[in-house]
Amino acid sequence: MDKNETPQLFTRTQKVILLVLVSTLVLGLFLVRHRRLAAAAPVTITPGSPEAYRLKIDLNTATWQEIAVLPGIGESKARAIVAERDKNGPFKSAADLSRVPGIGEKRIADLSPYVRAGQGGE
Repeated sequence: MDKNETPQLFTRTQKVILLVLVSTLVLGLFLVRHRRLAAAAPVTITPGSPEAYRLKIDLNTATWQEIAVLPGIGESKARAIVAERDKNGPFKSAADLSRVPGIGEKRIADLSPYVRAGQGGE
């Protein structure tokens, strides 16, 4: 061994044994966690009534991506809502959605529990 060389802490064989032990430990922990997750009871999610939801999307500040998740609204309708808002000003109420072509009274009634119109009221 050269004077400038530092001595090895572990031999090559010891390093291989350590690697095998650590790998076995990690695999064992993974399997234990996987079995616990597999044995867990499934979670059932039941939707509540629209009145139960306190979070409403503000038609005057929401992006088209946020509006697009509303029931019965897709990307093109959401973009049309934002374009109408940008062109003719903020909505005063959910009923103002009738300004958007293709949105009628039924759609507005379906959306009312999920939207509000910011500064203009509910």
